[in-house]
Amino acid sequence: MQLSLLSKTSWVFGGLMLVSMISYLLGVRHVGFAIWGDSHYYYAYTRSLVMDHDVNFINEATNPLYPFPNGLKVVPKTGYAASNFSPGPGLLWIPGFLLGQFVVWGLSWFGVDVLRDGYSLINQVSVGLSTVMMSLGGLFLIYLNLKHFFKHQVALVSVLVLFLTSQLFYYTTIDPLNSHSAELLFSSLALFLALKIYLNQLKGDRWYFLFGLVLGFLGIIRNQDILISALLLALVFFRKSKFFKLKQLLFVLVPLSLVVSIQVIFTWTIYHRFGSPYLINGASFSWLYPNLLDTLFSQGNGFFYFAPMGLIMVLGLIWWYLKAPRLNPAIKQIAGVSLGVFLSQLYVIASWPPEIIGGPYGSRMFIGTLPFLAFGLAWIVKQLKKQALGYKLVSVLVLGLLFGWNLYQIYLMLATW
Repeated sequence: MQLSLLSKTSWVFGGLMLVSMISYLLGVRHVGFAIWGDSHYYYAYTRSLVMDHDVNFINEATNPLYPFPNGLKVVPKTGYAASNFSPGPGLLWIPGFLLGQFVVWGLSWFGVDVLRDGYSLINQVSVGLSTVMMSLGGLFLIYLNLKHFFKHQVALVSVLVLFLTSQLFYYTTIDPLNSHSAELLFSSLALFLALKIYLNQLKGDRWYFLFGLVLGFLGIIRNQDILISALLLALVFFRKSKFFKLKQLLFVLVPLSLVVSIQVIFTWTIYHRFGSPYLINGASFSWLYPNLLDTLFSQGNGFFYFAPMGLIMVLGLIWWYLKAPRLNPAIKQIAGVSLGVFLSQLYVIASWPPEIIGGPYGSRMFIGTLPFLAFGLAWIVKQLKKQALGYKLVSVLVLGLLFGWNLYQIYLMLATW
């Protein structure tokens, strides 16, 4: 039985990996390169750290083939190139970059004429494929998280539905070379470790240390995800009728602080100032007037407009929370934290300037919330599993329509681009 479940799971995730990689490679082959949009800025961290051993992006910003889309802006105080972007994704791309660079050096040694400056298509694709694996790793961790509370079939179907009907599909099969794959992976991993510790399935200081490292990386991938870290810390350390040792808290906070200090050091090096690069470069937040309606419902970018499944997941999560007292007392806390993650992220995203609302293409800034919203989706899938055949057929039809809507949005995106 266990072997059969493992086999089915392996086939599903193996199939997703194959489809995602082929789709990505076909897209790169079509356009001839893999660096576009925001990936210029994240890739600059990777290339500069490996090739130049610094974080001065002047040569990356002015590269004749892959210049920064917004041009070069030099910080007068330091002479460094300014960048709004956090270093987390660029750091996590280093293994993929090095693998590509080893191939480049090997080909060059055999006399093949190939770019050795870090911008060869081999480097780009190697990094891109590593980000595809990050997305799929995040999806697999979501599956494992759901299995704490739902049966294998429900968890697996939920992951597939999430993949097909959310922005994950685009950011895994077409545009993985971005921060969202890393955010999904570390958001899912942080939740995985939090659940394991919360349910007493992982014991020992080393797990608290790892938990702290993961929370730290989550924060330097996207600074707004510090909110996720705070809520998961509350889940782990403020369990009702349970006490924690100060040593355990320190085993989380020390590695978390060390990882966050990487961004602090980089920001100080570039600007001789502390704070988020977004704020340093003039971004502002309308904390008293968050634009909730546009963030959720604006055409093309609203989270619920682009991915109606998002609304279904939120409603399912609320339903799961309300049913929790009769199911398991722990579920109420986990569902409550999951709702808190979504609402806190919604508030931050809605408080950004109008041109940012939700992030270009499909409210991508909500990707970090998907591992938490997946609980609501699994609850809905579980309820549908109990229904008559007619309800199941209607559900499959709705799923097809939502997947079609996702493909249509992708078509509009690519046609405009």
